Amino acid sequence: MTFTVDEDGVRKVYNVYLPDGYDTGKLRYPVMYLLHGNGGDENEWVAKGEAQKTIDKLIADGLMPPAVIVLPSAITTWYVDRKEPMETAFLKDLMPEVEGKFRIMNDRMGRVIGGVSMGG
Repeated sequence: MTFTVDEDGVRKVYNVYLPDGYDTGKLRYPVMYLLHGNGGDENEWVAKGEAQKTIDKLIADGLMPPAVIVLPSAITTWYVDRKEPMETAFLKDLMPEVEGKFRIMNDRMGRVIGGVSMGG
């Protein structure tokens, strides 16, 4: 999946984790934006953090509710408006795109953000 990060049309990609039952249900889910560290990309949590296995276990063990997890790519931007306007793109492009494509809670109580290193 892609989202625009600046007026020049630079595109970034993101991965999305969908909980079991998402495709057949009608529930709206909380959303977590899980940010990678410096030198990583949208696949860092998938490969190094075993995201699918880890999230499935946390949900199964009752340590977190079923949720939609968004794993965006941000190169080395520290998620702020520097080399690319990443902070602006996150708030004005990525979040609205995710809210339009997925059944998520789109209010403050339904969102959480986390990460490691540059994304923490």
